[in-house]
Amino acid sequence: MSVVYFIGSDIGPIKVGVSEKPFERLRGLQASSPLRLDILALIGGGLETEYRFHYRYMDFRSHGEWFERCDLILSDINAINDRTFDPKNLKRASFSFKGDSWLAPKHQTLARTEKQRRTMETVWRPIEGNEWDE
Repeated sequence: MSVVYFIGSDIGPIKVGVSEKPFERLRGLQASSPLRLDILALIGGGLETEYRFHYRYMDFRSHGEWFERCDLILSDINAINDRTFDPKNLKRASFSFKGDSWLAPKHQTLARTEKQRRTMETVWRPIEGNEWDE
């Protein structure tokens, strides 16, 4: 079963990703980090939930799946750990099609494989004017 993980240290950016084996993922990230990393939170969900978190935090994206530490992310981590966070409240992102890839407008995420394309088709749907999905 896949989970969305939040990995980081006491300072610096936080990685939001998805894995069936988050503790193995932590070990892999720790090998290349000068800081001690910990799993800050885990929540059930797959790629759809991960994409929704990424869209929620797009204004804080540092690089890749790493996001600047901010009150919104820390608040979500606390709510997840307190079991009061409801992922059903995460908004869907809009998308557009460009060439052979699906393109999420604000953070420029490209889906290059068929599996990524199918996932994005179910998670992101066209919304006129890039407005939020209600």
